[in-house]
Amino acid sequence: MPSRPSILATAVLALCVAAGAAWADAISVYSTGNGSTTDGYADPNWTYTLVNNTGDGPSSGTAAALVLANYPTDFYSGWVANSTAGAWIGDNTSNTRSGFNSGNSGGALSFSTTFSMAGLDPTTAQISGVWTVDDAGELLLNGNVISTLSDGNWGSLFSFSAPSSDFVAGTNTLTVVLTDSDDNWEGTQVQISSATANAAVPEPLSLAMFGTALAGLGLLRRRPRR
Repeated sequence: MPSRPSILATAVLALCVAAGAAWADAISVYSTGNGSTTDGYADPNWTYTLVNNTGDGPSSGTAAALVLANYPTDFYSGWVANSTAGAWIGDNTSNTRSGFNSGNSGGALSFSTTFSMAGLDPTTAQISGVWTVDDAGELLLNGNVISTLSDGNWGSLFSFSAPSSDFVAGTNTLTVVLTDSDDNWEGTQVQISSATANAAVPEPLSLAMFGTALAGLGLLRRRPRR
């Protein structure tokens, strides 16, 4: 029959394993489309910002990004398909001149989503997934470029990841900035496959249980044998 110290030691080990698992948490950051492939669906997590619009699309400003799903949105019939894992988003679903500017140099249209690192340790954070854009663009985390795509890559999804050094405590921002645009539809698709971080501090209850068990083990080991 196992001795009481060995039983307690096993319990302590189990508590350590359980506590360690509890410290790893998912970061609440969402893919474009929020699981919808319905044309015109207003994404609750992603917004677009349009600056100095010179086309016939929406006015300059910031609003909820819209899922793009119907022809002739996919002007070249070459956009990677939408799915519940991620969908194309844009600034409107009715006018082809989305994100247009007279210089045709891009930078007028961007998309962004924010997420909180409250209670999480940013130095242990990681995020990864796949993305694409039409025409060309950069994917940034808190202003740091983590991936770049040139023109013509809208038919495939490309991997990205961000180093923990790009995360900050509190609110973080993931942004797609168009670096080139034309007189036709513009948009992006971002799929988040993994986003996790450790808790900023150990959970009080887990630590209390661990400390109590450890103290008990010490007392049992110091008791003299009869």
